[in-house]
Amino acid sequence: MCSETSSNGLFKTLGDLRLNPSLAVGQFIGDADLISDGRLLELKTGKSSGFTKRCKVQLLGYLMLCREKRRLSPSFPEVSSIGVYFARHDVLRVFPVEQLVRSENFLATEEWFLRDVPRLLEVA
Repeated sequence: MCSETSSNGLFKTLGDLRLNPSLAVGQFIGDADLISDGRLLELKTGKSSGFTKRCKVQLLGYLMLCREKRRLSPSFPEVSSIGVYFARHDVLRVFPVEQLVRSENFLATEEWFLRDVPRLLEVA
């Protein structure tokens, strides 16, 4: 499901490149590091190249916001893969979105996230 490579050609783009794209949707406010040709990337500069649970949750949240933003604004780029680039280690980990969204659990979680999380934040 995940591919791991070096960054060879990572920042060469022939199409759409969005640096620090705003993922503001409703009450959600977020910004990713970049979207390049349909790939949503987070850049990590820490000493570890470990793909932590926190990092995975961050990416999945960004993916859900990207999908909702595209539904609301078709000019926003469609995200076809998500990944993390560990700059100190020249390691790129990428996941295809198609495999993630085919999961019934993902779609149910996305629906919950977009519907209920804003209400939970109002209480906090």
